[in-house]
Amino acid sequence: MRGFAESLRSQAHEAANRLHTVVSLIELGRVEQARDFATTQLGVAQRLTDRVIAAVEEPVLAALLLGKAAQAGERGIELLVTGDVPEGAVDTGDLVTIVGNLVDNAIDAAAAGPPPQRVEITATVREGHGRELVLRVADSGHGLPAEDMANAFTRGWSTKTDDRLIGRGLGLALVGATGVEALRLLAREPVDLVLLDMGLPDRHGLEVCRAIRAAGHSVDIMAVTSARELPVVRAAVSQGIVGYLLKPFAFAALRDKLERYAAYRAQLSGAGPVAGQHEVDRMLATLRSADPSHLPKGMSRESFDAVVAIVRAADGGVSAAEAAAALGASRITTRRYLEHLAGIGLVDRVPRYGGAGRPEVEYRWK
Repeated sequence: MRGFAESLRSQAHEAANRLHTVVSLIELGRVEQARDFATTQLGVAQRLTDRVIAAVEEPVLAALLLGKAAQAGERGIELLVTGDVPEGAVDTGDLVTIVGNLVDNAIDAAAAGPPPQRVEITATVREGHGRELVLRVADSGHGLPAEDMANAFTRGWSTKTDDRLIGRGLGLALVGATGVEALRLLAREPVDLVLLDMGLPDRHGLEVCRAIRAAGHSVDIMAVTSARELPVVRAAVSQGIVGYLLKPFAFAALRDKLERYAAYRAQLSGAGPVAGQHEVDRMLATLRSADPSHLPKGMSRESFDAVVAIVRAADGGVSAAEAAAALGASRITTRRYLEHLAGIGLVDRVPRYGGAGRPEVEYRWK
Protein backbone atom coordinates (compact mmCIF):
# COMPACT_ATOMS: atom_id res chain seq x y z
CA MET A 1 0.00 0.00 0.00
CA ARG A 2 2.86 2.35 0.84
CA GLY A 3 4.47 1.77 -2.55
CA PHE A 4 1.19 2.30 -4.40
CA ALA A 5 0.57 5.54 -2.48
CA GLU A 6 4.10 6.70 -3.36
CA SER A 7 3.38 6.07 -7.04
CA LEU A 8 0.20 8.16 -6.83
CA ARG A 9 2.12 10.88 -5.00
CA SER A 10 4.66 11.02 -7.83
CA GLN A 11 1.89 11.40 -10.41
CA ALA A 12 0.26 14.19 -8.39
CA HIS A 13 3.62 15.91 -7.94
CA GLU A 14 4.34 15.83 -11.69
CA ALA A 15 0.86 17.10 -12.51
CA ALA A 16 1.21 19.96 -10.00
CA ASN A 17 4.54 21.02 -11.54
CA ARG A 18 3.01 21.15 -15.03
CA LEU A 19 -0.05 23.05 -13.81
CA HIS A 20 2.09 25.64 -12.02
CA THR A 21 4.12 26.12 -15.19
CA VAL A 22 1.01 26.69 -17.31
CA VAL A 23 -0.49 29.13 -14.78
CA SER A 24 2.76 31.09 -14.51
CA LEU A 25 3.10 31.38 -18.29
CA ILE A 26 -0.47 32.73 -18.51
CA GLU A 27 0.24 35.25 -15.72
CA LEU A 28 3.29 36.40 -17.69
CA GLY A 29 1.11 36.97 -20.73
CA ARG A 30 2.64 34.04 -22.62
CA VAL A 31 -0.69 32.42 -23.48
CA GLU A 32 0.53 30.81 -26.71
CA GLN A 33 3.55 29.28 -24.96
CA ALA A 34 1.27 28.03 -22.15
CA ARG A 35 -1.00 26.36 -24.70
CA ASP A 36 1.93 24.77 -26.54
CA PHE A 37 3.48 23.52 -23.28
CA ALA A 38 0.19 22.06 -22.05
CA THR A 39 -0.48 20.39 -25.41
CA THR A 40 3.00 18.88 -25.51
CA GLN A 41 2.80 17.59 -21.93
CA LEU A 42 -0.63 16.08 -22.51
CA GLY A 43 0.71 14.34 -25.60
CA VAL A 44 3.65 12.90 -23.65
CA ALA A 45 1.38 11.68 -20.84
CA GLN A 46 -1.10 10.19 -23.32
CA ARG A 47 1.63 8.35 -25.24
CA LEU A 48 2.93 6.87 -21.98
CA THR A 49 -0.58 5.81 -20.98
CA ASP A 50 -1.19 4.29 -24.42
CA ARG A 51 2.06 2.30 -24.27
CA VAL A 52 1.29 0.89 -20.82
CA ILE A 53 -2.35 0.08 -21.60
CA ALA A 54 -1.35 -1.57 -24.89
CA ALA A 55 0.87 -3.97 -22.93
CA VAL A 56 -1.14 -4.27 -19.70
CA GLU A 57 -4.92 -4.02 -19.84
CA GLU A 58 -5.31 -5.18 -16.21
CA PRO A 59 -6.31 -1.83 -14.59
CA VAL A 60 -4.67 -2.30 -11.18
CA LEU A 61 -1.32 -3.34 -12.68
CA ALA A 62 -1.53 -0.62 -15.35
CA ALA A 63 -2.25 2.07 -12.74
CA LEU A 64 0.71 0.91 -10.65
CA LEU A 65 3.09 0.94 -13.63
CA LEU A 66 1.92 4.41 -14.70
CA GLY A 67 2.68 5.64 -11.19
CA LYS A 68 6.09 3.97 -11.24
CA ALA A 69 6.81 5.57 -14.62
CA ALA A 70 6.17 9.00 -13.06
CA GLN A 71 8.35 8.05 -10.10
CA ALA A 72 11.16 6.97 -12.42
CA GLY A 73 10.75 10.11 -14.52
CA GLU A 74 11.31 12.29 -11.45
CA ARG A 75 14.75 10.66 -11.13
CA GLY A 76 15.58 10.94 -14.83
CA ILE A 77 15.01 7.23 -15.51
CA GLU A 78 13.10 5.90 -18.51
CA LEU A 79 10.62 3.12 -17.71
CA LEU A 80 9.55 0.88 -20.61
CA VAL A 81 6.64 -1.56 -20.45
CA THR A 82 5.97 -4.34 -22.97
CA GLY A 83 3.90 -7.51 -22.93
CA ASP A 84 0.33 -8.72 -23.11
CA VAL A 85 -1.78 -8.93 -19.94
CA PRO A 86 -5.54 -8.77 -20.68
CA GLU A 87 -7.97 -7.43 -18.09
CA GLY A 88 -8.99 -10.01 -15.50
CA ALA A 89 -6.18 -12.39 -16.47
CA VAL A 90 -4.54 -12.46 -13.04
CA ASP A 91 -5.45 -12.12 -9.38
CA THR A 92 -4.35 -8.66 -8.25
CA GLY A 93 -4.43 -9.48 -4.51
CA ASP A 94 -0.69 -9.42 -3.83
CA LEU A 95 0.34 -8.10 -7.24
CA VAL A 96 0.78 -4.47 -6.16
CA THR A 97 3.21 -5.44 -3.38
CA ILE A 98 5.26 -7.84 -5.49
CA VAL A 99 5.50 -5.73 -8.64
CA GLY A 100 5.95 -2.52 -6.67
CA ASN A 101 8.93 -3.92 -4.76
CA LEU A 102 10.57 -5.32 -7.90
CA VAL A 103 10.21 -2.06 -9.81
CA ASP A 104 11.34 0.06 -6.83
CA ASN A 105 14.51 -2.01 -6.56
CA ALA A 106 15.11 -1.73 -10.31
CA ILE A 107 14.68 2.07 -10.21
CA ASP A 108 17.15 2.33 -7.30
CA ALA A 109 19.64 0.16 -9.18
CA ALA A 110 19.26 2.16 -12.41
CA ALA A 111 19.70 5.45 -10.52
CA ALA A 112 23.06 4.22 -9.20
CA GLY A 113 24.20 3.08 -12.65
CA PRO A 114 25.63 4.89 -15.68
CA PRO A 115 23.47 6.75 -18.24
CA PRO A 116 21.26 6.12 -20.09
CA GLN A 117 19.31 5.00 -17.04
CA ARG A 118 16.32 2.78 -17.76
CA VAL A 119 14.07 0.07 -16.38
CA GLU A 120 12.41 -2.46 -18.68
CA ILE A 121 9.31 -4.43 -17.61
CA THR A 122 7.89 -7.31 -19.62
CA ALA A 123 4.61 -8.83 -18.45
CA THR A 124 2.91 -11.79 -20.11
CA VAL A 125 0.35 -14.42 -19.13
CA ARG A 126 1.34 -18.07 -19.46
CA GLU A 127 -1.28 -20.77 -19.92
CA GLY A 128 -0.52 -24.28 -18.71
CA HIS A 129 -1.86 -26.05 -15.63
CA GLY A 130 -3.57 -22.77 -14.81
CA ARG A 131 -2.97 -19.14 -15.67
CA GLU A 132 0.24 -17.52 -14.44
CA LEU A 133 1.72 -14.03 -14.73
CA VAL A 134 5.32 -14.04 -15.98
CA LEU A 135 7.06 -10.81 -15.02
CA ARG A 136 10.57 -9.80 -16.08
CA VAL A 137 12.14 -6.65 -14.64
CA ALA A 138 15.53 -5.51 -15.95
CA ASP A 139 17.52 -2.34 -15.23
CA SER A 140 20.63 -0.54 -16.48
CA GLY A 141 22.34 -0.66 -13.08
CA HIS A 142 25.66 -2.32 -12.30
CA GLY A 143 24.05 -5.61 -11.27
CA LEU A 144 25.18 -7.89 -8.46
CA PRO A 145 28.91 -8.54 -8.09
CA ALA A 146 29.80 -12.15 -8.82
CA GLU A 147 30.81 -12.74 -5.21
CA ASP A 148 27.36 -11.67 -4.01
CA MET A 149 25.27 -13.83 -6.34
CA ALA A 150 25.00 -16.72 -3.86
CA ASN A 151 23.93 -14.32 -1.08
CA ALA A 152 20.81 -13.37 -3.06
CA PHE A 153 19.29 -16.68 -1.93
CA THR A 154 19.93 -15.97 1.77
CA ARG A 155 17.05 -14.82 3.96
CA GLY A 156 17.67 -11.35 5.37
CA TRP A 157 20.43 -10.40 2.91
CA SER A 158 20.17 -7.11 1.01
CA THR A 159 22.45 -4.87 -1.06
CA LYS A 160 21.04 -1.83 0.75
CA THR A 161 23.22 -0.52 3.53
CA ASP A 162 20.52 1.27 5.51
CA ASP A 163 20.69 -0.19 9.05
CA ARG A 164 16.91 -0.11 9.25
CA LEU A 165 16.71 -2.71 6.46
CA ILE A 166 19.10 -5.27 7.96
CA GLY A 167 17.42 -8.65 8.27
CA ARG A 168 14.30 -7.63 6.36
CA GLY A 169 15.08 -9.23 3.00
CA LEU A 170 13.26 -12.49 2.35
CA GLY A 171 15.86 -13.83 -0.09
CA LEU A 172 15.12 -15.51 -3.41
CA ALA A 173 13.87 -18.88 -2.19
CA LEU A 174 14.06 -20.48 -5.62
CA VAL A 175 15.04 -24.09 -6.27
CA GLY A 176 15.07 -23.75 -10.03
CA ALA A 177 13.03 -22.73 -13.04
CA THR A 178 12.82 -26.29 -14.38
CA GLY A 179 12.56 -29.81 -13.05
CA VAL A 180 16.08 -30.60 -14.26
CA GLU A 181 17.52 -27.63 -12.34
CA ALA A 182 15.67 -28.71 -9.19
CA LEU A 183 17.06 -32.25 -9.39
CA ARG A 184 20.59 -30.95 -9.97
CA LEU A 185 20.38 -28.66 -6.96
CA LEU A 186 19.07 -31.48 -4.75
CA ALA A 187 22.06 -33.58 -5.77
CA ARG A 188 24.45 -30.79 -4.68
CA GLU A 189 22.93 -29.27 -1.56
CA PRO A 190 20.88 -30.44 1.45
CA VAL A 191 17.30 -29.17 1.25
CA ASP A 192 14.52 -29.42 3.84
CA LEU A 193 11.50 -28.50 1.74
CA VAL A 194 10.74 -28.26 -1.99
CA LEU A 195 7.92 -25.95 -3.11
CA LEU A 196 6.91 -27.63 -6.34
CA ASP A 197 4.72 -26.37 -9.17
CA MET A 198 3.06 -29.06 -11.27
CA GLY A 199 3.27 -26.95 -14.43
CA LEU A 200 7.05 -26.72 -14.92
CA PRO A 201 8.34 -25.77 -18.39
CA ASP A 202 10.21 -29.02 -19.05
CA ARG A 203 8.16 -31.71 -17.25
CA HIS A 204 5.17 -32.28 -15.02
CA GLY A 205 5.68 -31.82 -11.29
CA LEU A 206 4.64 -35.42 -10.65
CA GLU A 207 7.55 -36.59 -12.78
CA VAL A 208 9.87 -34.47 -10.64
CA CYS A 209 8.34 -36.02 -7.49
CA ARG A 210 9.00 -39.53 -8.79
CA ALA A 211 12.55 -38.61 -9.85
CA ILE A 212 13.26 -37.15 -6.40
CA ARG A 213 12.10 -40.34 -4.69
CA ALA A 214 13.88 -42.57 -7.21
CA ALA A 215 17.14 -40.71 -6.47
CA GLY A 216 16.73 -41.55 -2.79
CA HIS A 217 16.07 -38.00 -1.58
CA SER A 218 13.94 -37.90 1.57
CA VAL A 219 13.27 -34.16 1.20
CA ASP A 220 9.74 -32.99 2.00
CA ILE A 221 7.68 -31.69 -0.91
CA MET A 222 4.84 -29.17 -0.85
CA ALA A 223 2.83 -28.64 -4.04
CA VAL A 224 2.13 -24.98 -4.86
CA THR A 225 0.16 -25.24 -8.07
CA SER A 226 -2.91 -24.49 -10.15
CA ALA A 227 -3.51 -28.20 -10.85
CA ARG A 228 -6.97 -29.04 -9.46
CA GLU A 229 -7.51 -32.43 -11.14
CA LEU A 230 -8.26 -35.17 -8.60
CA PRO A 231 -5.92 -37.71 -10.29
CA VAL A 232 -3.06 -35.22 -9.89
CA VAL A 233 -3.92 -34.65 -6.22
CA ARG A 234 -4.12 -38.42 -5.57
CA ALA A 235 -0.80 -39.04 -7.31
CA ALA A 236 0.85 -36.22 -5.37
CA VAL A 237 -0.38 -37.67 -2.07
CA SER A 238 0.93 -41.09 -3.07
CA GLN A 239 4.36 -39.50 -3.55
CA GLY A 240 4.32 -38.36 0.07
CA ILE A 241 3.82 -34.61 -0.27
CA VAL A 242 3.30 -32.73 3.01
CA GLY A 243 0.99 -30.04 1.64
CA TYR A 244 -1.01 -28.98 -1.42
CA LEU A 245 -1.65 -25.24 -1.90
CA LEU A 246 -3.81 -24.15 -4.82
CA LYS A 247 -3.17 -21.01 -6.86
CA PRO A 248 -4.22 -18.29 -6.72
CA PHE A 249 -3.70 -17.78 -3.00
CA ALA A 250 -3.08 -14.92 -0.61
CA PHE A 251 0.33 -14.62 1.04
CA ALA A 252 -1.31 -15.44 4.37
CA ALA A 253 -2.20 -18.90 3.04
CA LEU A 254 1.40 -19.65 2.06
CA ARG A 255 2.72 -18.26 5.31
CA ASP A 256 0.32 -20.47 7.26
CA LYS A 257 1.50 -23.56 5.35
CA LEU A 258 5.18 -22.75 5.90
CA GLU A 259 4.74 -21.91 9.59
CA ARG A 260 2.89 -25.18 10.14
CA TYR A 261 5.60 -27.07 8.31
CA ALA A 262 8.27 -25.43 10.50
CA ALA A 263 6.34 -26.46 13.63
CA TYR A 264 5.98 -29.99 12.25
CA ARG A 265 9.74 -30.25 11.61
CA ALA A 266 10.49 -28.92 15.09
CA GLN A 267 8.39 -31.71 16.62
CA LEU A 268 10.33 -34.30 14.61
CA SER A 269 13.76 -32.98 15.58
CA GLY A 270 14.25 -35.43 18.46
CA ALA A 271 15.57 -38.97 18.20
CA GLY A 272 13.58 -40.76 20.93
CA PRO A 273 10.34 -42.74 20.59
CA VAL A 274 6.90 -41.12 20.52
CA ALA A 275 4.73 -41.38 23.61
CA GLY A 276 1.87 -42.99 21.74
CA GLN A 277 -0.62 -42.72 18.87
CA HIS A 278 -1.94 -39.41 20.16
CA GLU A 279 1.50 -37.81 19.66
CA VAL A 280 1.79 -39.09 16.08
CA ASP A 281 -1.72 -37.77 15.35
CA ARG A 282 -0.83 -34.41 16.88
CA MET A 283 2.34 -34.07 14.79
CA LEU A 284 0.54 -34.93 11.55
CA ALA A 285 -2.32 -32.60 12.44
CA THR A 286 0.19 -29.74 12.70
CA LEU A 287 0.47 -29.76 8.91
CA ARG A 288 -3.25 -29.19 8.45
CA SER A 289 -4.61 -25.66 8.45
CA ALA A 290 -7.49 -24.91 10.77
CA ASP A 291 -9.23 -23.27 7.79
CA PRO A 292 -7.93 -25.01 4.69
CA SER A 293 -10.05 -22.97 2.30
CA HIS A 294 -8.96 -19.57 3.66
CA LEU A 295 -12.43 -18.23 2.95
CA PRO A 296 -13.05 -14.49 3.13
CA LYS A 297 -14.44 -13.12 6.36
CA GLY A 298 -18.13 -13.86 6.79
CA MET A 299 -18.18 -17.03 4.68
CA SER A 300 -18.74 -20.45 6.21
CA ARG A 301 -17.26 -23.73 5.04
CA GLU A 302 -20.70 -25.42 5.08
CA SER A 303 -22.31 -22.81 2.82
CA PHE A 304 -19.26 -22.75 0.55
CA ASP A 305 -19.39 -26.52 0.06
CA ALA A 306 -23.14 -26.35 -0.54
CA VAL A 307 -22.75 -23.69 -3.27
CA VAL A 308 -19.97 -25.73 -4.89
CA ALA A 309 -22.24 -28.78 -4.96
CA ILE A 310 -25.08 -26.74 -6.52
CA VAL A 311 -22.89 -25.33 -9.30
CA ARG A 312 -21.25 -28.68 -10.08
CA ALA A 313 -24.62 -30.41 -10.29
CA ALA A 314 -26.17 -27.73 -12.52
CA ASP A 315 -26.70 -28.73 -16.15
CA GLY A 316 -24.95 -25.99 -18.13
CA GLY A 317 -24.78 -23.39 -15.39
CA VAL A 318 -26.74 -21.69 -12.65
CA SER A 319 -27.71 -18.10 -11.87
CA ALA A 320 -27.40 -16.45 -8.47
CA ALA A 321 -31.20 -16.55 -8.07
CA GLU A 322 -31.35 -20.26 -8.90
CA ALA A 323 -28.47 -21.09 -6.58
CA ALA A 324 -30.03 -19.01 -3.80
CA ALA A 325 -33.31 -20.90 -4.15
CA ALA A 326 -31.51 -24.25 -3.97
CA LEU A 327 -29.40 -23.12 -1.03
CA GLY A 328 -32.23 -21.50 0.87
CA ALA A 329 -30.31 -18.27 1.31
CA SER A 330 -30.58 -14.72 0.00
CA ARG A 331 -29.45 -13.92 -3.54
CA ILE A 332 -26.89 -11.40 -2.23
CA THR A 333 -25.28 -13.94 0.10
CA THR A 334 -25.25 -16.65 -2.57
CA ARG A 335 -23.82 -14.32 -5.21
CA ARG A 336 -20.94 -13.53 -2.83
CA TYR A 337 -20.00 -17.22 -2.74
CA LEU A 338 -20.39 -17.52 -6.51
CA GLU A 339 -18.18 -14.48 -7.12
CA HIS A 340 -15.57 -15.93 -4.77
CA LEU A 341 -15.61 -19.15 -6.82
CA ALA A 342 -15.14 -17.08 -9.97
CA GLY A 343 -12.33 -15.11 -8.36
CA ILE A 344 -10.34 -18.22 -7.46
CA GLY A 345 -10.84 -19.70 -10.92
CA LEU A 346 -13.28 -22.55 -10.18
CA VAL A 347 -16.22 -21.22 -12.19
CA ASP A 348 -16.74 -19.14 -15.32
CA ARG A 349 -19.07 -16.14 -15.43
CA VAL A 350 -21.14 -16.30 -18.62
CA PRO A 351 -23.94 -13.91 -19.67
CA ARG A 352 -27.32 -15.63 -20.11
CA TYR A 353 -29.50 -14.05 -22.78
CA GLY A 354 -33.14 -14.61 -23.61
CA GLY A 355 -35.09 -12.57 -21.08
CA ALA A 356 -36.12 -8.94 -21.07
CA GLY A 357 -33.64 -6.31 -19.92
CA ARG A 358 -30.00 -6.92 -19.09
CA PRO A 359 -28.61 -10.46 -19.49
CA GLU A 360 -28.34 -12.54 -16.33
CA VAL A 361 -24.97 -13.83 -15.17
CA GLU A 362 -24.65 -17.61 -15.22
CA TYR A 363 -21.97 -19.50 -13.27
CA ARG A 364 -20.52 -22.66 -14.83
CA TRP A 365 -18.16 -25.13 -13.19
CA LYS A 366 -14.88 -25.38 -15.10
